[in-house]
Amino acid sequence: MNRTDNNQIEILFVVLGFLLLIGFAVWIKKIFEIPLDIAINTGIKIVIWIALISFIIWYFRSNFNVIKLTTPLMLSLLWCSFFPILDYKAGIQDNFPIKIEPEWYGTAFWQFIIFLAINGIGYGIIYYQNKRNNDYY
Repeated sequence: MNRTDNNQIEILFVVLGFLLLIGFAVWIKKIFEIPLDIAINTGIKIVIWIALISFIIWYFRSNFNVIKLTTPLMLSLLWCSFFPILDYKAGIQDNFPIKIEPEWYGTAFWQFIIFLAINGIGYGIIYYQNKRNNDYY
């Protein structure tokens, strides 16, 4: 008799997902040359946002307008997951005894400006496409 009520496959998927997340964090660590704790923090956020974007695309695959209208927002929120890497590269470190002036990309002002630029350009393209496709002005 075949029993299918065991939890071995779920445990296998959890372990495989954890190993892939650690592998992704090590890859981020090597690419950006950052400490492992920052890479894990950033890697978890990136995986969550990519999973959320993939879910929205899969769930609303028949309604392209929802995908089109949420893409700039999702990309700008994906940009926000890179903030720990930018802060580290800009010189913002909590345990450093001397406070140094960070690079421009490490300040919250410019990170917010880039967030707004991604949204503005994305929704500007959507507005231009909608305006161009309409026959009336």
